Amino acid sequence: MMLATAERGLVTTQLKRESVGRLDGLEGIVNTRAAVELIAAAVMLLGILGALVIRFKLRKGIGLRAIQFTAVILLLPTILILALEEALATETIAALLGTVAGYVLSSIGEDEKPG
Repeated sequence: MMLATAERGLVTTQLKRESVGRLDGLEGIVNTRAAVELIAAAVMLLGILGALVIRFKLRKGIGLRAIQFTAVILLLPTILILALEEALATETIAALLGTVAGYVLSSIGEDEKPG
């Protein structure tokens, strides 16, 4: 009886060590995810502030390219954050990224004047 209790204690200790090792691995992933999300949020903030500063210094209004830049600088990090939080399905992420790419690339030739 005493041996069975000691064996159970040994098995319990071993399981605890294994589970702690798994949690340490998850903790690293969670911290990495949080860091990427914070960087994405910072990119959004700095992108908007940068666009406003450039527009103010050039004394220009907000044109088509500024609106496109603002949309991309807000949408891509938002999609990234939602994807990391697993709030979006893989198909939805692909559709959103395709939509953003189509939006940006659709008006490339419109601003060029015919030669």
